Amino acid sequence: MTFKEKVNVMNFIFRIYPNAWEIRQIEEQHLHNDRARFKEHVDGKLRLLPYDQRRILEKEFIEHAEPGWWIAYYSKSRYYRLKGMGMETFIEEIRKND
Repeated sequence: MTFKEKVNVMNFIFRIYPNAWEIRQIEEQHLHNDRARFKEHVDGKLRLLPYDQRRILEKEFIEHAEPGWWIAYYSKSRYYRLKGMGMETFIEEIRKND
């Protein structure tokens, strides 16, 4: 799978992921609906990643951080290497039947 294809898969997954308002509702009301279960599943898969890979994926796909947020932390090559490895591992984990 190319880097672009991985980004497309990640965008698809995180389009379904609850937004900040929904997350607040889930936590406050202790909801156990499909969105809450999906969030728990995705969060569990993210926790399997090393810190830097998880940080990049969370910033990019959950927080929608400003472009270039990573410049203060990583070189360009390291950022793209970590992002690529993180997406690859995350997608593999999501594909597994738990």
